[in-house]
Amino acid sequence: MSMDHVEECMSGSTQGSVLKDQSPFDIFEYEGNVIVPGRTSSFISRLEFSLGVRKKGVIPFAGFNSLFTARFLKGSARSHREPPTFNGVLFRYSNLTDPAGDKEIIESLGGLEKTVVGLAHAHTLMTFHSLGRESGLLDDGRPNNFYVSGRSGHLTVVRLRMVKAGWRVGAFDTSNLPGFMRHDYEPWSGSQGGRYFSRA
Repeated sequence: MSMDHVEECMSGSTQGSVLKDQSPFDIFEYEGNVIVPGRTSSFISRLEFSLGVRKKGVIPFAGFNSLFTARFLKGSARSHREPPTFNGVLFRYSNLTDPAGDKEIIESLGGLEKTVVGLAHAHTLMTFHSLGRESGLLDDGRPNNFYVSGRSGHLTVVRLRMVKAGWRVGAFDTSNLPGFMRHDYEPWSGSQGGRYFSRA
């Protein structure tokens, strides 16, 4: 998916890389870094996200919302395929400390080139968590957020939230999101605004 198409979905957003300390939006508290290794095979979301399995090394999923199902799980396996990424990626994760819209969040994290990631990256971090490895993911009920460009070209916020039964995974259109108070989630405040992942 071309970055130009994603930029059309975020009209008015800053292009390219904007360093955090140069951003006019001081809305994040930096927490740490984590390396996501490269993959030698394609990632097929429809095969990797399944309910009801609970054992070490396998991600426990509690449910998916309707938009996530429509954009990442329905249709043929080919339509939800991410190609191999042979090089690893260093991610940084930061907590949102103030209410902000997606435009401000993306600019503060470094622009679309830094912010848009693959669904496979989020899945790898959930695998790390299930193995007891450092993942950077919050598992106390607060949301973890990833900006993902799906096959439709729409820029989507994929949100992971740990509940008793496992991970609840939701997808939300950026055009419908007024910041971190989103849809069926409580309006978190202060450092409880959730965690956002971007390329370091």
